Amino acid sequence: MLLSVCIITYNEEKFIRECVRSVQQIADEIIVMDAFSTDSTLEICESEGCIVFKSEWENDYAIARNKAIDKAKGEWILFLDADEELVNPRPLLKRIQKQASNRVGGFILERTDIFRNKDSGKIYRYPVGIVRLFRNLPSFRFSSPIHEEINTSIYLSNYCLSVHTTSKIKHRVNESTDQFLAQKQKQYLALLEVEIQKDNSNWWAIYHRAKTLWFFDRKEEALIDFLQVAESKDAREDLKVSSYANASLLAIDVKKESVHLFLNSAIKINENAFILKYAQAESLYKEGKFISALRIYAQIPVSLKASRKGAAIPGGVYLRPEMKIYKIGCCLYALEKLKLAKIVFSIGQHLYSFDPINLFGKSVVHARLKKKSKAIDGFKKCLEIEPNWNAPSDELKRMAIHI
Repeated sequence: MLLSVCIITYNEEKFIRECVRSVQQIADEIIVMDAFSTDSTLEICESEGCIVFKSEWENDYAIARNKAIDKAKGEWILFLDADEELVNPRPLLKRIQKQASNRVGGFILERTDIFRNKDSGKIYRYPVGIVRLFRNLPSFRFSSPIHEEINTSIYLSNYCLSVHTTSKIKHRVNESTDQFLAQKQKQYLALLEVEIQKDNSNWWAIYHRAKTLWFFDRKEEALIDFLQVAESKDAREDLKVSSYANASLLAIDVKKESVHLFLNSAIKINENAFILKYAQAESLYKEGKFISALRIYAQIPVSLKASRKGAAIPGGVYLRPEMKIYKIGCCLYALEKLKLAKIVFSIGQHLYSFDPINLFGKSVVHARLKKKSKAIDGFKKCLEIEPNWNAPSDELKRMAIHI
């Protein structure tokens, strides 16, 4: 048996059918480890041909994942969350069928987190590299009760990670309510606090506590946590780089004078990391150094396939193509290159019409060029695509247009 797909569930009737169907054509078996769901999750899984097991929830995501792995019989394991789907699955199957090196223990896959910003109402697509495909070996197990990861056990077993670029994971965060997500983050924070109390040098937990504190706008506390990880002697390289990069992004609002100090410290560790390039570009833009920011934005890859050695660290962020075009357009707009900015935004709108971000940029240009009717039409179209996005509404209000 080649491939087992593993999923852990609890009351996932909203998502689970699409998740399972996204991998049915490539999976030799689909293992579901359920924590005694009270909705129709189990019925859906069984109707879709999954092998279902039940296990009491032990307040530990790694334990739940490892229980599912223990039931898997495939040579390789693909792990999905219930609110995720695998896009373009066939190449993934071909990749493991033809994998030549027996030293490759797993693959970094591209996952796009689709979420709605709780302040602006804008839907963003946030891409990261994440290890979800790996060999079924006894030493490969998830660790950490929350924000669990398998990377460490793969490295400690003297295997390496490769990158698979074609099959991608879609994470449908935006389909959950703000209240649900906030409650989930509160639960995560509580679990992280317990782990840190057990071991105050648990850098993985401290790093994720920083990200959770940032979610709750507790930026000063988040910055302290990021720097604690970044400046530690024994944290993993990818955590140190990501912590410095995140610290620099936070420092733009919290501690501006330290931005470049954090960036330079990260460069000394791994100058190729995508998230570092992004942080550099953002800081330069905020400082009004638009030409330099444009150059850096232009260097950031739009997918893992453009990676250089050390660039696509697990968890590392890069720019999706529609956002890269938008960022470049914003730099041109700030440089008063209005006609060129309009062309760039128009290209982004044409190629990636599912996201109105470039239409918004073009509409701002139209407003600046006194083309009021085109600007109004553009902002209204943005709201047709994303009704909850505040920015187009605000622009229309500034133009004294009633929605």
